[in-house]
Amino acid sequence: IIKEDQDVPDLIHENEEDECAFKDKNNKDKDPKKGKRGNRKSARHGSRNQHRHKSLVKWILETFPHITQQADNNNEKKNDKEEQAEEEATPKSKKPQHVLDVAGGKGEVAARLAICHNIHILMVDPRPANVSQTFMNSVLPRLPRKWRDRIKSRLEEDPCMIHDLMEERFSQITAFFDLSTIHPDNDKDDKKEEEKEKGDTPKNESTNQSLHQAIQNASLILGIHADGATEAIVDAALMYNKPFMVVPCCVFPSLFQTRMVKDEDGVTRHVRSHDQFCRYLVQKDDRLKMEVLPIEGRNVAIWWDGVTLND
Repeated sequence: IIKEDQDVPDLIHENEEDECAFKDKNNKDKDPKKGKRGNRKSARHGSRNQHRHKSLVKWILETFPHITQQADNNNEKKNDKEEQAEEEATPKSKKPQHVLDVAGGKGEVAARLAICHNIHILMVDPRPANVSQTFMNSVLPRLPRKWRDRIKSRLEEDPCMIHDLMEERFSQITAFFDLSTIHPDNDKDDKKEEEKEKGDTPKNESTNQSLHQAIQNASLILGIHADGATEAIVDAALMYNKPFMVVPCCVFPSLFQTRMVKDEDGVTRHVRSHDQFCRYLVQKDDRLKMEVLPIEGRNVAIWWDGVTLND
C-alpha cells in the first residue's frame, strides 16, 4: 500500500540487491526457435548497453555522495516560520544547489537523478528536452518490476505526478555552454559598451548571466559525451572550484587545433585521438583523476571531487 505522503524516490530506489545493473551473461533471454542469438533485437549493442545510464548514475552517487546529502537537505520540510522566512530572504546564489548537467541530450541521466534520487537538476543544452517523456519511455520500463508497478499505481491516481515532480526538480537553460561568453575578454566587453551606447541590448547577456549563476550554484558539473563542450566544462569547474565529471567522446581535432598534449614518450603532439584528448584534459591540473567506467563505448571519465589530490 502506497502512503499518500510517501515520496517517489522511496518507491523507486534503483540500487536494489535483487536487481543488479548487469545481469548474469548465462541468464540472457533466449528463444530456442531463433538460434544461438535468440531474439536478434536483444542481441544488439543497444540492448547489451541498456543499463549504461543506470550504471553511470550509480557511479556518480558513489563518487560524489555529497549530492545525495544535499538532496536530503533540500527536501527537508521546514515547519518553523522563522526558518521559512530565512529561506525566502536567502539570495539565489546561496540557495540549495543543483547538479549541472551540460549537453544532457534527452535527459536520461537527469531523469534518473531527479525522480529516482530526489536531486535538483539544471541542464544546459541548446535543444529543449522533454525529460518527463524520457523518464516514461526510457527509465520507467527498465526499473525493477515492483517499482514500476508502484509508480503506475501512483500515476493512475495522479496522471501528472511525473510532470509535477520534474517541474519541481528539473530546469533547463536552452543554450550552448560557451565559457568565453560567460567570462568575455576585453574586446567583447568593449563591444558590449558600444552596443549600450547605441541603445542596443547585448545579445545573450541574460543567458550568460544565467550560465554564470548555474555554475556558481552547482554542487557538481556533469558532461557525459558533451562533445565540443567537454573542455569548457573542465575549465569552468577548475575556474569556479567545482567538483565535476566528464566522459569525453568526440575529439574534433580540426575544430580545436591548438590543443597540445605531452604523450607517454615525452613528446608534445597535437591532440588527435581520444586517448590523447583524455590525457590532455587530465594534465590540466594535478588534482584531476582518470578512471574507466563500467560501461561500454567511450567510458573514460575525467573527474575531481573538489577536495582530494592525486596520490
